[in-house]
Amino acid sequence: MAQATFELATLAAVDADFAYRFLLDPNNRRHLQPEFVQAELVRTGTNACGQIFQDYRITERPRLAFVRYHVNVWSRLVFNGPYEYTTDMNTALGAHLSHHILVDRDEGATRIVEEVHIDAPWLTISIVRRQAYLEHRRKFDRLPGVLEALYRSREGGR
Repeated sequence: MAQATFELATLAAVDADFAYRFLLDPNNRRHLQPEFVQAELVRTGTNACGQIFQDYRITERPRLAFVRYHVNVWSRLVFNGPYEYTTDMNTALGAHLSHHILVDRDEGATRIVEEVHIDAPWLTISIVRRQAYLEHRRKFDRLPGVLEALYRSREGGR
């Protein structure tokens, strides 16, 4: 197996608690990723380190040329600490991705940092890394606008 890592960060003009709660709900990916269909919670528990985890079955509907197909991915979300969590998932091409998310206040805004670790067969590591980076970069480019719009609509409703 080969390994790769990349990190992304963004700032959003929202409360850190709001951003964290938004990111914790995998179904909010529908705001950020057009191929996302749903995330179904299938199990909750405590791991050997005493951390609470949630297992999800995530359904996506990606496109290959002109054809859309369904794919299910299993994901585990582990609560690491205040405003911090990790998700692990196995994906296509025998790859394993681990995402570490940290949400923090930064001069009147919220800073969101994601570090992604990839383990994949050496024949596919460059493809998996490139595809994961592009997908996560698009998500991070959209994230501030989506968070700020949802935050404003929530504040306007009070």
